Amino acid sequence: ARSHPQLLALSAGQHSLTYGQLAQRSSSLAGALVRQSGTPAGQRVMVVMENRIAFFETLLACWIAGMCPVPVNAKLHPKEVRHMVVDCQASLVFCSAQLHPGLSDTLSTLPQPAWLVSVDSGWYADALKSDPVDCIPMRGDDIAWIFYTSGTTGVPKGAMLSHLNLLCMSLQYG
Repeated sequence: ARSHPQLLALSAGQHSLTYGQLAQRSSSLAGALVRQSGTPAGQRVMVVMENRIAFFETLLACWIAGMCPVPVNAKLHPKEVRHMVVDCQASLVFCSAQLHPGLSDTLSTLPQPAWLVSVDSGWYADALKSDPVDCIPMRGDDIAWIFYTSGTTGVPKGAMLSHLNLLCMSLQYG
């Protein structure tokens, strides 16, 4: 984003973003999350949506805000997502408008429901125009994201990867 802000970063259907646009939108969304959540460091944020640009915006915004994204397969049943929300103690769930009704019904029965935000909503559109924030500093051993196993021998379990795990993995691909 800094060295080549004009280059194409993402494309989905008729929509595309350059690296500069992706960085700006993600930093603005992170700013909205920080202002909404107060001290978000380490908070779990579930990302449940089909393949689309908003997936990457929310993922990057979580890292910028010091939050821990939990990407979840959009094809799962809302009851399966509910288990994961409870297990990882997600305080926020980003989803698409298509998945919102089923998730809303299922998650509303939780003792402390997670904040459910559709990436097709007015709040999200406004958040992308918020004042951006710089990356919140994180330690290498802080949890960077959580992936849930398939649960073939029981309920899915969250596999936690640290920022250092991701850094080492990224350097291997360089």
